[in-house]
Amino acid sequence: MHRQLINLAVRGLSQACRLLLLLTLARFLLPEELGMFGLVFAIVNYGLMIAGLDLYAFANRKIVDASPEQRRHILENQVTVYCVAYAVILPTGCLLVLNGLLSWKLYAISSLLLVAEHLSYEVYRVLNAIGRPLEAVLEFFIRAAAWVPPLLLIFILVPALQTLETVFALWLLGTSLSVVFGLFVLAGQGLRITRPGRDLQWIKTGLAIALPYIIGTLALRGMFTADRFLVEEIGGLALLGAYTFYVGIAVTMVGLLESAVFSFIYPRLVEKANRRDMVAFSQYYRSLALQTLAGTGGLIAMIIWLAPYLMNISGHTIYAENIGLLHMTLIAFGMFCLGMVPHYGLFALRADKSIMFSHLFGILAFLLGALFFSQNNKGVYAVPYAMITGFTVILIAKIALFTHKYSAFKATGPAHV
Repeated sequence: MHRQLINLAVRGLSQACRLLLLLTLARFLLPEELGMFGLVFAIVNYGLMIAGLDLYAFANRKIVDASPEQRRHILENQVTVYCVAYAVILPTGCLLVLNGLLSWKLYAISSLLLVAEHLSYEVYRVLNAIGRPLEAVLEFFIRAAAWVPPLLLIFILVPALQTLETVFALWLLGTSLSVVFGLFVLAGQGLRITRPGRDLQWIKTGLAIALPYIIGTLALRGMFTADRFLVEEIGGLALLGAYTFYVGIAVTMVGLLESAVFSFIYPRLVEKANRRDMVAFSQYYRSLALQTLAGTGGLIAMIIWLAPYLMNISGHTIYAENIGLLHMTLIAFGMFCLGMVPHYGLFALRADKSIMFSHLFGILAFLLGALFFSQNNKGVYAVPYAMITGFTVILIAKIALFTHKYSAFKATGPAHV
């Protein structure tokens, strides 16, 4: 219980710092600069998903019960896969420059951030897998939040440093320090990596198992990346800055639900599914659904109430003038949050392919929706409308697939003890 409270407190503080970062950028940077930050953020987050190939879905399950020597073997093989991924992804990113989407300077910054963020994510996952949750949450805090208060202080005390370069520098510093901290903890557990792995059979097996995960993840994250480019294309960088501000607020809602609801209930769902305890599984699933529904509705109402005050803090009229865009974005992310209920149900039942197909349906609906709404003169609102369409399709697909999978789960009966 003591560790859970610390975990929740650190995650809550991290979400507060993320909101502080958003308000700091909106206050001290031009909307166009916030728009460029949004593009880089989306590129880095999509790139790290490609770099990781969701191999952790296979590796971390193996790490849990492995000996120290076996754990080193697993991590060394992961390093090999990631090095190959970097060798492919980073040169391919030059296409963003050649197509005029990024400058060479921003490409270099994005590449450094991508590698640092990805390594930090993987170290965080390994720390959780080997039973070091407190160290993992501290690593997460260093990466996501610890550098934000110093950034605000620098912006206040040194106006000349109120630039995107300062933001990227501190972001990279915080992420790099989190990697160093995580590697130090792993070394203390006897997990010092000295060479890349050469177990091709392990790598092939891992990638084959991770394939449904990576396809589903890239489809879902594709929506969170394509939306930025579509807004920039339709409305320009200034409007993208406003959209980035609104999405940041909506993501805070998702983070709060993850910290307060999802992270506590979904492990119990997995446990009950593994034990085939249908009664307890149903109870936890119902609790997850009710808490998510209440939390999503309450947070959306609170954000709408606070929105005028948040707009005033920014000091730029563009944020208040397009507040309707915030409302549509909140609806889209509200549908996303509701979709996490059947998502965790499917995850507990190990229905990985069902999750993958749901996300593929979703991005197809998003792209078709963006095309339809943009051709019907919806302007920049075409993007949140398309997001609502995509997340609604994902929600419906996951509910239908979960209902089917759960019926089959019940039909097999409880486990024989």
